[in-house]
Amino acid sequence: MTLSRTLFSIVATGVTFAACGSPARSTRTTVTTAGRSPTTASSSVTTTSAGTPTTGSGAQDLPASDQLRAELLTTFAASKQMPESYFTGPQPGTLYYAYLPSTRTYWALAHFGISSAAPSQTDVDMQDGGDVGVFSRRDGGAWTMTVGGEPFPCPGQIPDAVMTVWGMTPSGACEVADASSPSRSKLTNPAVTPDLPAGVYFGTLLSFDLHLDGTGSILFEPETWQGGSLPVSHSGDYYFLDFGPSTTAAYWVGSSAASSHEVTGHFDSAFAQVAENAMVPFATQPYSGYVIQATVPTGCTGACSELASITQFGPLTPKPPNPDYAEPSP
Repeated sequence: MTLSRTLFSIVATGVTFAACGSPARSTRTTVTTAGRSPTTASSSVTTTSAGTPTTGSGAQDLPASDQLRAELLTTFAASKQMPESYFTGPQPGTLYYAYLPSTRTYWALAHFGISSAAPSQTDVDMQDGGDVGVFSRRDGGAWTMTVGGEPFPCPGQIPDAVMTVWGMTPSGACEVADASSPSRSKLTNPAVTPDLPAGVYFGTLLSFDLHLDGTGSILFEPETWQGGSLPVSHSGDYYFLDFGPSTTAAYWVGSSAASSHEVTGHFDSAFAQVAENAMVPFATQPYSGYVIQATVPTGCTGACSELASITQFGPLTPKPPNPDYAEPSP
């Protein structure tokens, strides 16, 4: 499950929206590249859409013809299941074209605009990266298209070799891991409290998401754990906390609690996999959960709780943490 936080938003870099008066409207997602300009049409460009790739194993950057531009516009409209007259493009300066010999596949990337003939609902369909088309076709085949979306580009959308020849790198906002846990309290539509006061807490990790740049967020349910009693949530309050590459993380591995050892690091893809694997068993293991340290930046107002550290405690932990944790008062 992708974690959609209602109390904050992650702004993807390089995203702009523009509306031109006449004759066409445009909702534009920009793609940042390094050392590479989009292909341009010229009088010397071949008249076939395939271009003239040379032999070789690496991706080859190709010039674009007017025929290619027309084919991409037709494919874009067909993918949207709307009349071609609703769209314009490829937009100037947005068309990339390449051939990957290893798979005998042509790749193209372009942005499109909205014509004056399009109904207003078309604007909605073009938002959030809906104006970006990623095209591919095998030798002798027809073009197919997927919507670029946001953030863009993300790993897997375009072959690495093609990304390289186009001078593109993945967006740091791309999600690389996410997971959601069945709740011990079997909650439905939980109310999320804006901020978790700074402090150390024990509780349940209900869900998380991790982005390529090491940022992300967790949904956490604090529990009271004192004396010889079991951990229990009294308030039913849930909290979002942001984290970053500096957030420390720890967990225990081994064949048994007696022989286990602690692994420390950061909230990265390795820890995300450990946390995901624990989601289902931890839902029925009352002494399993997470000790977190929450911080709130000085002067911050609004939803700004941050996760400074997170430690997983489960069956392999030699001994439970000091059972002296209390839920915050909302």
